[in-house]
Amino acid sequence: MSGVVDKGIYSDLMLYFATQGHTVTIAYSGESPSVEVSDSYVHDNIRYVMSRSAKLTKNKNMIQKGIATITFDSKLKRTIKKELANETYDIVLYATPPVTIVSTLKYLHKTNPNAFFYLMLKDIFPQNAVDLNIMGKGIIYRYFKHMEKQLYALSDFIGTMSPRNLDYIVEKNPDLVDKVEVLPNTTSLNTDEGKPLTRNELGLPENKKLLFYGGNLGLPQSVPFIPECYEKIKDREDLGFVIVGSGAQGDLITDYIANEKPKSLYYFKHKPHHEYIQVMAQCDVGLVFLDHKFTIPNYPRLNSCIYGTKHANHLCNR
Repeated sequence: MSGVVDKGIYSDLMLYFATQGHTVTIAYSGESPSVEVSDSYVHDNIRYVMSRSAKLTKNKNMIQKGIATITFDSKLKRTIKKELANETYDIVLYATPPVTIVSTLKYLHKTNPNAFFYLMLKDIFPQNAVDLNIMGKGIIYRYFKHMEKQLYALSDFIGTMSPRNLDYIVEKNPDLVDKVEVLPNTTSLNTDEGKPLTRNELGLPENKKLLFYGGNLGLPQSVPFIPECYEKIKDREDLGFVIVGSGAQGDLITDYIANEKPKSLYYFKHKPHHEYIQVMAQCDVGLVFLDHKFTIPNYPRLNSCIYGTKHANHLCNR
């Protein structure tokens, strides 16, 4: 990692703060057990402090992910105490997942008593895990629920992703009504798309209408349903299906391709942001996949649809 080198709802916000003359420090997880605690550097006037962690995201091993989630807090706190002991801050921003950063927040409250603590609530956990049958409502659930309650209590304000998310949080936590608001995704509008690439240059067919899905391929997206959708159109000569993304269940897509040899399914595990936008710009229909079992209001990030490019807006407004 070499600084804010790609677009995203967090990196764009931090870079904006930096360009406005604010001093910004990002404490983040390196998600690699082999990385020494901790790596600290400055890029684009932003200071980065890396904490060693086991793999928190795109990990299909639920036991490993659970352990990583629980131990993340102590490792992050240790890194902050080591690298930022003499620093004070006016605003502390943090997001879910994970909810298990309570010890770190308590430490930052103690060392920054006048700071404003703002939670960017992107993940309502542990209820989403219950919805997906990852856990029941036993002792593990009660542990994470306790962490969630403390996280909300330690936050001066909570920004949700949509009005329905806000309603859900207030319905379940009436005491939070005065400190919850809708926080739209924080992404800069960038109209510099660079030189347009053709479908041929991107490895896509010229003679088909293309359906597009881009993003995470994990349990929330109900990935097994994606090949089922493709099966419905696989014999259509006029249609193609494009997927750009990775995640804990990405192997379901690669296995399907290896076994079924689909003629008009085009899968790219990873694309740099500018190429991702170019691929999307060549497609005709945007798709959203979310598991039907969710009881919480779920909201896809739709990152590419909010980047402000004319092609992205064209696709997402269809």
